[in-house]
Amino acid sequence: MKRLLGWVLATFLILASLSACATPTRQREPATITFACRDYQRDEYEELARAFSEEHTHITVQILSTDEILERSSQGGAVTVSSDDIYKLAQAADTFVESPWMLGECPQDAVLDLSEWVAHDDAFSWDDFYPGALAPFRRGEKLWGLPFEVHTFFLYYDRAALD
Repeated sequence: MKRLLGWVLATFLILASLSACATPTRQREPATITFACRDYQRDEYEELARAFSEEHTHITVQILSTDEILERSSQGGAVTVSSDDIYKLAQAADTFVESPWMLGECPQDAVLDLSEWVAHDDAFSWDDFYPGALAPFRRGEKLWGLPFEVHTFFLYYDRAALD
């Protein structure tokens, strides 16, 4: 799971850094990437951002709070995210973590379609994801996000009681 989280963060950070650099040069210019996540996720992403910045010394990752951006308190349970919220997040941060279920409401001009990028990236492998894990992020042939965690559920039962 940590590998998947790291891969997702690195993917978004690399995408953001590519869009932040207007022209490629031999000497890398300093860049700052903003990454928004929920408050309860902040410690984990700050650790990943530090590791990323150590490897890419010209890139600074600034972690923002989606809870502050959307003016909501971080609490357990489902939180509804509207299309206005997606615009707020997209304006405040280069990349952000949000529920895949918001994509039904997601204004597609607010987020980047990743389809072309993953099609041409040798490091991306569909096999890195559980079957169906990308389904909530796809609309037709377009890919609007990547999962940052996957929850698996199991049903346990007493066979003797059911017999």
